[in-house]
Amino acid sequence: MKTKVKSPSIGYEFLRQRIKQNKSLKDLTNDDIDIIIFNQLQKIAENRGWIKSVPTSVFQHK
Repeated sequence: MKTKVKSPSIGYEFLRQRIKQNKSLKDLTNDDIDIIIFNQLQKIAENRGWIKSVPTSVFQHK
């Protein structure tokens, strides 16, 4: 029986907090941060053929 190994992932909120802690990016709104993260994920998706697209539902927060 094979065991599944869950790969470590960086949480979305963790990424948001790291961006907010950056002194040069302090003035960004949450929407700006969402755009930055989304664009970076899009670049990763383009570089890896097996990722077709990044789900935008991740970024539809209240």
